[in-house]
Amino acid sequence: MKRIKATKTNIEKIPHPEKGEREKRYFATNCPALCITVQPQPSLKKSYYAHWGKIIVQPDGTQKRTGRYKYICRFGERTVEEVMAEVKDGIKKWK
Repeated sequence: MKRIKATKTNIEKIPHPEKGEREKRYFATNCPALCITVQPQPSLKKSYYAHWGKIIVQPDGTQKRTGRYKYICRFGERTVEEVMAEVKDGIKKWK
């Protein structure tokens, strides 16, 4: 799991994966529910997602944890501060 402080300059510095690799996810240290997804070449897109975990109790009583993601916007459409505010406001509603 890669962590990064979510600022405009730090996000701009993130390199795109090589062609044929999967997208990479970076989790923000200054906003606990923010994730930045970096697409491989040739798309070269970076996107903001909200992320959280969900616990599912199975019929035998065991717990299974799954990660959930909600798309927010592409990098550059809105400022990082606006995105962090939206994630902080909406995370309780999305869980």
